[in-house]
Amino acid sequence: MEDLILKPLDQLFLLNLEIHKNLDKIAEPILVVGGQAVAYWLEMYSDIIEMNAKDEFASQSVDIDYATCTNNAQLMADFWGVDVKFAKNHPPPSIAVMKLVDYSHNIKKNDDGFLFIDIDEYNNERKLEGNMVDIIDLPAGFSNELRSNTKYAKLYSSPFIFPESFKIEPSTKLRILSPLGCLKSRITNLLDTPKNNEIEIIRIKLLREPLAYYLQDVAEEEGFREYKRHLDSLKDLILSREGIQLYTLYDVNLIEVYRLIAISTPDTPNSFIDKELPSVLKKMNEKYTNRKAAYNKYLSQIK
Repeated sequence: MEDLILKPLDQLFLLNLEIHKNLDKIAEPILVVGGQAVAYWLEMYSDIIEMNAKDEFASQSVDIDYATCTNNAQLMADFWGVDVKFAKNHPPPSIAVMKLVDYSHNIKKNDDGFLFIDIDEYNNERKLEGNMVDIIDLPAGFSNELRSNTKYAKLYSSPFIFPESFKIEPSTKLRILSPLGCLKSRITNLLDTPKNNEIEIIRIKLLREPLAYYLQDVAEEEGFREYKRHLDSLKDLILSREGIQLYTLYDVNLIEVYRLIAISTPDTPNSFIDKELPSVLKKMNEKYTNRKAAYNKYLSQIK
């Protein structure tokens, strides 16, 4: 008999369904972060994004990550019927970890009997092991405002949207890193944490298309002012230390992404296209060219 298994992204939707049913018990927002947030946005725009086999492999993540407070971590474990282990002796960002097995140590399953498994263990070893959920305080690169309902949180996250078949309205209490937030987090992971560089670079590149479509949606649904706030945040990221290091160390240039988003988003005022955009692009290109030249000169001197 073939094992009934759930893909990690399907696990995420079902776990969030159980959270959504209990939102009245939650005081502070719960935020989906990590690799599943990247996979979510690629799936959201899958009708217009094409990926090769290497991209699909890099886009997949196994465990499921949330950013929230300690109280919510306990509540989430209660909602799911699993045990939680708090990381009392570990430094931030870790708060807690949960293995998706019930109190009788059986792998958690949905109403149809499909299992919440570690897909890597299953594919590589043919072993059935409960998947892992990590709870952290914040993803890399963000301040505490991300776990709130401030303008800052709205800039880098958005309400989690379920598939239409769920017939569930989104809530500000259950959020997910936006493509812009994912991009910022992945770049920080690449530069400041011991992540797999090759996979991180592919994920950063994969986020470019969802980012463009997401910002176009922001422009359509919330108007130019809110869209411009997001575009300015992308500009700041490109001109930041992290953005410049991404280019000088890994040859990933986000300037063209910014330009294409700016010129292709409908109803963008001509005053921005004709005046502000050329000035911003000039500043970006000059800064990147100068830093790359300085980096190459340094490399030539130490050889």
